[in-house]
Amino acid sequence: MNLEYLIYISLILCCLAVDCETRTTTQDMVEPEFVEADRQYANVFKSLDGSWKGTFTVYRKQGRQSKKSDIPTPWDQTYLESLDLEIQDQIQVSQHYESMSPYFQKVKIIDTYQKDNETHVRESAGVNKVENGRLWCVVDKPDERVVHQGTLEDAHTIIWSRDELSPLRVEYFREMVLDENYTIVGYGYYGSDDPSLEPVTWFHGQYQRVR
Repeated sequence: MNLEYLIYISLILCCLAVDCETRTTTQDMVEPEFVEADRQYANVFKSLDGSWKGTFTVYRKQGRQSKKSDIPTPWDQTYLESLDLEIQDQIQVSQHYESMSPYFQKVKIIDTYQKDNETHVRESAGVNKVENGRLWCVVDKPDERVVHQGTLEDAHTIIWSRDELSPLRVEYFREMVLDENYTIVGYGYYGSDDPSLEPVTWFHGQYQRVR
């Protein structure tokens, strides 16, 4: 299994059109100083507080990339099921979120997956934070730091994305929390993929709250 695809959430999410100074401050896991622009996002991560367990599935579309199709907005698991996809990897995920303030949340992640007929466990730590009026998710995995920038789609949904070209890692996904259910649906471009064409890699995470 390609560990590039162990994308998380709370994920899972890279900076889009951000200057170097901002990137320097947003790529750390330190709680930032509050500014007035942050107030609009007070408690934006609160619904994630607690523990969750579920499965993160990576799908791959077979054959060569074709002309980019129009992806509906918003789109969800139903759209994913309409595509010709095959399961590439499945990861059992355990996550725990804890808000330290209305603007800063810590997360611990444990991924369990099969590789070469052996069970592997991968632990990561991260934060969700509001900084300078923007949403960020920073996750420290054993082999890399992953940074996503977020936008609020509605009261229950955050859009997370990153756009890195060397090596290619372009991702876009919708993270939705409704009561006891936490869902991620998204796609990514990696390696030799052409971002101007349709995505080859898609993913879906479905988690339930653990009491």
